[in-house]
Amino acid sequence: MLSFPVFLKHFNELPLKEQRFTYFEFHSELDFNDSFCLFFEKYFFPNYQECKLTNEECKNILKYYDEVDNLLIKCFFDFLLSTNPKFANISSLKKNVNNYLDFWFNNFEKNDLSPASLTRMLSFVSNDKKEIKLYEHLCKAEPMTIIKVVPRIIKDPNISHFLTIKQCSILLNKFSKTDLKLEEKYIPLYTQTYETFLFFLKKDDEVYKKYKKDIYNFIKRNINFYFVFPYPFSIVKEYLEEHEQIKENEYKKMQSFSNKERLSYLLNEVKEKINLNNKELNPNIIMCDCSSTLNSFFYYFQPDNNFSSFLSEILKDNPSIPKDREEYFVDRFTNFFSKKFENSIYDIILEFENCLRYYFECKGKTILKNNSEDVINLTAFFPNNNATEFSNELKNILGVETYESLNSLFSKENKTLNIRNRIAHRINSSTLYKDFSSSCAVILILISIIEIKKYERIIEIKNEI
Repeated sequence: MLSFPVFLKHFNELPLKEQRFTYFEFHSELDFNDSFCLFFEKYFFPNYQECKLTNEECKNILKYYDEVDNLLIKCFFDFLLSTNPKFANISSLKKNVNNYLDFWFNNFEKNDLSPASLTRMLSFVSNDKKEIKLYEHLCKAEPMTIIKVVPRIIKDPNISHFLTIKQCSILLNKFSKTDLKLEEKYIPLYTQTYETFLFFLKKDDEVYKKYKKDIYNFIKRNINFYFVFPYPFSIVKEYLEEHEQIKENEYKKMQSFSNKERLSYLLNEVKEKINLNNKELNPNIIMCDCSSTLNSFFYYFQPDNNFSSFLSEILKDNPSIPKDREEYFVDRFTNFFSKKFENSIYDIILEFENCLRYYFECKGKTILKNNSEDVINLTAFFPNNNATEFSNELKNILGVETYESLNSLFSKENKTLNIRNRIAHRINSSTLYKDFSSSCAVILILISIIEIKKYERIIEIKNEI
């Protein structure tokens, strides 16, 4: 048989993570020997919001009020007192709720505290949120705390008003711009967080559209995961439906074009989509954004006798292509656009490496590795974050977006794609042509060769003047 003082001692001795409002749900075997403990058990459950204490019950609480040093129970007592107008002025509810918020946010990660206890505490003051310092704490909180707490708050109709649209968008921005540990096991949690935020932000159409783009980019980065994960995220479904609509529109455009117009449209669209993502040049985002354009292009495109001539016009007299390699290059690109990927992609990527070496050698640069007999490869031109004289000049010629997109595809540090290392030996890249990233690389190579020719022509014109 337990009296309230014995219960309180027992409760205080529990680990912090077990001191929660669900205590009685997990300790129903406890047998109390006084009427107050029975009453305490009665109001500790979720129906607390409907309670209105009698004068006698409030007097009973005051007998123990000064003995309580546990903030969670103290706030509970304050809440119960506040339900009776005669005793509400005795209650220090707001002060103690703020004290509990200080305690909770300082101990949440370290002691694995329950978010449910925090949301229950907010429910106690849901009728008057003034002076409650929730948002101040969330602004200082770690991203993982935001992930675990904010969705609970904004999904609860009783306490969602504690955060405004503007505050919620600031917290989402903090979460989405942080370099989170994107292990596969966390993707469902992050997606649910995004989904909940977005649902709340729908109340403001402009804010909703702004952050929807961030959420879609997150989905694009992890698109392969969603195709195998069984959980039906509504935000992913919404993204895929919109993506299908974009794809349908692309097909309609391509259908009305000539072959020459189709190729020009393809190159312009890829460049435009890269520019739109210039703040986050992730290879998966590049591929997702370009996939509908590429798929619609190959669906309608059938090379005719004039197409090779058109390619020759594009590639001839290019300062990055040796004269004796022009015909070979045209032939490889014709194979690629004829969907003969196996007989084109590998050769085009290797030929691009030769083109860059030839271009810089003609400009008087040394293309040997450390003065040895070995020539430099794509790694010298696309060294990820380690700038070289070649990478700096290429970035200036191609433009930051095109250069960084190629860098994300060719960098040896990009273990997801790592196209350069995969073509080191033809036998190791026997299935490269099946990888959509390699098709993106070929389109970007063609764009780059065209940009080099434009760049050199501009220099010629300036010199003539």
